[in-house]
Amino acid sequence: MRTWCALVALFALLSEVGHAQADSVSGVVTSMVSGLPLAGVSVRIKGTSQRTTSNAAGRYTVQVPSLSDTLHFSLIGYHPQDVPIAGRSEIDVQLAALPAQLEAQVVTAYRPAQDRGTVTGAVSSVTGADVTDVPVDNLSNALQGRLSGVTVTQNAGTPGRESSIRVRAVGTFNNADPLYVIDGVVSDKFAFDALGSEDLENISVLKDGATAALYGSRAANGVILVTTRRGALKPTEFAYNVTVGAQDAPRIPPTLDAYQHARTINDFLSYNRIPTSDVRYYTDDELQYFQTHSWNWVSALWKQPLDVQHSLSITGGSDGVRYFLGGSFLDETGSFDNLSFGRTTARGNLDVDLTSHLKASVDFNGARQNRHGPSWTVGDWAQEDLYKALALRTRMVPPYVDGLPVGNWVEWNPGVVISTSRDTTGGNGRSSTSAAGSNTRRRGSPA
Repeated sequence: MRTWCALVALFALLSEVGHAQADSVSGVVTSMVSGLPLAGVSVRIKGTSQRTTSNAAGRYTVQVPSLSDTLHFSLIGYHPQDVPIAGRSEIDVQLAALPAQLEAQVVTAYRPAQDRGTVTGAVSSVTGADVTDVPVDNLSNALQGRLSGVTVTQNAGTPGRESSIRVRAVGTFNNADPLYVIDGVVSDKFAFDALGSEDLENISVLKDGATAALYGSRAANGVILVTTRRGALKPTEFAYNVTVGAQDAPRIPPTLDAYQHARTINDFLSYNRIPTSDVRYYTDDELQYFQTHSWNWVSALWKQPLDVQHSLSITGGSDGVRYFLGGSFLDETGSFDNLSFGRTTARGNLDVDLTSHLKASVDFNGARQNRHGPSWTVGDWAQEDLYKALALRTRMVPPYVDGLPVGNWVEWNPGVVISTSRDTTGGNGRSSTSAAGSNTRRRGSPA
């Protein structure tokens, strides 16, 4: 009996020692989008019901029967991930947000991406995926109707014509443009419009007065914060996109044809009791001629506008180094000959983890644009006078006869102005090439 009791005690002691020697695995779970620690992440040993959760700092610790097991990480709004332990005792994990949940995150000026529910200020946001397939020549044109409290207006359809952006209502007689901040660097409207939709991660618009505490009086008209795509911890990926778009006038204002114009002139003279012998009256044979001869100047000079945009990007990274490189080329033609817009852009960034608490980032971007159009009032590039001249030209006179322009009765021929065009390169009155240069930032937050 004593022997049996001794065996039972020895077995219990061995079991206790075996339990005390169970392996421990710990680490930190962070968001791949913002790099911030994630609390409440479920960490389960795959194939068992044993689990734990990460704390407010994203830290977790779990006891595992074997270092050859697999850990399953899951959190609502993020892709679940299985990570083999493979003999390690420290495992850090980054979870990628689900595409449907990206709208629930916004970028603020004072910290990285936050959940929308935690932001108390007036913020509207849009993701790059929302505008990727929109065939527009400027980023501001793609934002129409997508941001509450933001008015986006395009006052002309000329190639390359950007839209004006107003946050809330205009509250000043001076410049009412919002402040543009791209990847933490204060920029301008030209740099914003030069961004391609494939370069975007998120656009957030700060609309309340609290922005003045961060940017001062420059933020009086609101702040537009842009976060561009960056490298990620994954194998190198190449992406090529081509977008083709066509434009058409939804409605061209109708005008009198040649016969109606001649009859209107006769009615005007008759109403003012001008004798019918006056030479300004159109005779019956002239009226009969105009019934079959009428010329539409807009239709004669109109061309189908077409825009083609190519973009190529390379992204990837490994432990400690992440990179992104992208470029785009846009070629857009206008509704008349010799009216076009072209733009070439390049953008890249490199993130290097110097230590576990220090990260260095280098960003560069450049954009070059070329406008080709009539050689007058190219500065505002609206060409309102050109369209008005074509719409108001009488149909009693043809634009060309035997290939030569006609100037009778029309003061000047818009077709001649269209054929006399010039190039303007660059933008914003700075230089032929606009580049934001490079900047290096060292961040004290965990990498």
